[in-house]
Amino acid sequence: MKLEDFLNYDFVVIDKKNVKFYAECFWSEKDERLNKLIDCVASDCHVNSSDLNFSEESLEILHTWLVSHVECVKLTKEEYEWKREHIPDYIVINDWRFSDETFSNIINVGLYLGEVMIHKHPGLKWEQYFKKTVDYGQVIIRVGKKGMNPMRLVNTICLKIVKHKPDRLLEIVQIWEDFL
Repeated sequence: MKLEDFLNYDFVVIDKKNVKFYAECFWSEKDERLNKLIDCVASDCHVNSSDLNFSEESLEILHTWLVSHVECVKLTKEEYEWKREHIPDYIVINDWRFSDETFSNIINVGLYLGEVMIHKHPGLKWEQYFKKTVDYGQVIIRVGKKGMNPMRLVNTICLKIVKHKPDRLLEIVQIWEDFL
């Protein structure tokens, strides 16, 4: 399994064995995913890999890259009907989803965003979260008393990119630093 296989998991209802397996996948894939992302962004943006050094400045390069790498695919009739059946009517749902490549980018950019926070604030670290919240079972970064889930934050940024109102990755770091 790969990290993408866990994107649609409801961590609250899966068993502890699979929650722990998710963390094993996270740790075994993290560095390789970061290296591939850095190589891809450096190539696409015509910058040196050394410019992607987990600094705040590198987030501007990464953000520019991300904006041009968000892709949506239309839901099939069956997928849309399933969503509509399982989501209350008062909630507006989209008739599209992110492409598999975009989901992979969300994970990779989330990893990078988390590493920027850790490099800037060495006391921070990745940890699996076991409180019964929306982040249960996920690998997050504890920032003060809050849990920062970089992948969830990048997913939100991508939703805003689709609506042409994106937050910038650097702004996310600055907002979360207020919790330190």
